[in-house]
Amino acid sequence: MLTPLATVALQARIIQVVPPALQARTGTVLATAAGTGAALAPALAGLAADRAGAAVTFTGCTLLLAVLALYATCAAPGLPRADAEGDA
Repeated sequence: MLTPLATVALQARIIQVVPPALQARTGTVLATAAGTGAALAPALAGLAADRAGAAVTFTGCTLLLAVLALYATCAAPGLPRADAEGDA
């Protein structure tokens, strides 16, 4: 459930800083990592809930996504975008 939200926040950041010529490649890497994360997420969530409890796991995921969303929304727009020629 959380993987699409994190992927959207990361993709927004990628669009802002990666040159347009490299965005497709970067998007493919992100999609591969998100797919791997989605496959491992249920096992990791179960392990975290078993060890720390469901409430702690839920709160930790909520805080992590909030920080990621705030970063993508607030900090990233202030960063310069790489130019189209690939000079990052």
